[in-house]
Amino acid sequence: MNRFLYFVILLAFQINAQESDEIIKNMVKNQIGINLSKIPVNKENSFGFNSRNDFKNCKVGDPIRVITLSNNILVEINEWRVPIVLDGRNKLFFTVQKNNSDFEVVDIGGADLAKEIQEIKTNTIPVKYLIRLFNLHIDFVSHKLLSNIDEEMIIPLQSAKKFLDSNLVYSEKEVLSFRNLLEIIKL
Repeated sequence: MNRFLYFVILLAFQINAQESDEIIKNMVKNQIGINLSKIPVNKENSFGFNSRNDFKNCKVGDPIRVITLSNNILVEINEWRVPIVLDGRNKLFFTVQKNNSDFEVVDIGGADLAKEIQEIKTNTIPVKYLIRLFNLHIDFVSHKLLSNIDEEMIIPLQSAKKFLDSNLVYSEKEVLSFRNLLEIIKL
């Protein structure tokens, strides 16, 4: 494939991803109150809030695309984690899925994961992808899709760090490559 055609395809993918992000953000903004009201009364702390009064000051963060591995290929699964932000801090995630052509909030929660990703975002560049290995119950994040198998761009989250430590694999590395990730799933 010539470079120009590759560039055009990559640009089209980026534009489509940006359009999806905007649609998702607007949908979540319009439904934020309805979804936050689903948090059980007196359980606000479990979701990262001090009280229900916090709900009215929440903002919507940038969607994070969820991807996984299948047959050693990164696969997008039409799912996003959208941070709900209060006073500049991630409080929890709304899980958004695309069913047919519609986006919908299907779950709320993940306060600990939201905080952990906020810390990574604060220390580096914005997190764009949550790489979830469902069969191992571990997560990683990245700021872009991988284009080089040896490029180190995958950051293990706590669940992955515990797994790596218990298997004595890459326990000292802060950032992994796609090749490292493929080696992990072979364990």
